[in-house]
Amino acid sequence: MKNRLLFFLSTTMYSISIFAYQGLSPYNYCNENPVVMVDPDGEAPIYAKKRGHVVTIGDDGKDVDRSYLVRRSVKRDVMKATKENRPYDGDLQQSKNVMYIPMNKIADGVAETERLTLENGTSSDDRVEFGGHALKGDVEPRIWDPGQRMAFNIVEGQDQDKIQYSWSITPFKINGKINVGSRYESDIEYIWHIHPGYAVPSISDYKMARGRRNNGYKGNFFIVGLTDQNVVFYNEKKFIKISLSDFIRMTKQEIIEE
Repeated sequence: MKNRLLFFLSTTMYSISIFAYQGLSPYNYCNENPVVMVDPDGEAPIYAKKRGHVVTIGDDGKDVDRSYLVRRSVKRDVMKATKENRPYDGDLQQSKNVMYIPMNKIADGVAETERLTLENGTSSDDRVEFGGHALKGDVEPRIWDPGQRMAFNIVEGQDQDKIQYSWSITPFKINGKINVGSRYESDIEYIWHIHPGYAVPSISDYKMARGRRNNGYKGNFFIVGLTDQNVVFYNEKKFIKISLSDFIRMTKQEIIEE
């Protein structure tokens, strides 16, 4: 009989939300301090990741209810415009280099799905995923039905076997029915879900993203990880990871200095 060694692909960790059990959600507008917590000129801030952290690198010169996270060529162009003391007037449509950050009640919806996941069990082993989406123009988020609890299977190898863990959730399932809320997926602006473990897209997440984009969705997807307290933006590929604390600050349009 072959000797087998089983090992875990990831450790089981207990996680505590950075905003759990507080009287005020950090997604609430300006944390009740609008004088010091918002963009003072009223223009939509543009953020980028620098040296591992998110910082404010400019704005779009428009008084709109929006925050942006950018990278690569767009990041360089925004920094150039800011250096020249002018707002960035280039293309800020969602793409692999431009991510929209939810705000107001949509951001509250992200916080709500995080809270529901956190309070649905005592560890990542027994929690379930929650998620949601929002259409362009939505004031309220559309929260999905809870997903399935963690399952695992053993993948046999030549010298040792691996234990693979997985959670699952049905996108757009609300009150037992699939309901996008529009005939056209191009009307969707945000899609997210919460991982009880780490903010790492699964194979199923990538497949879902590919299918949604093939059906017309123009935006990005993001995952919040409870264990690592990170947020990952992705579509067919993972392309940027930020801390949950930076994500929250962007939802409030805070000025984040280096």
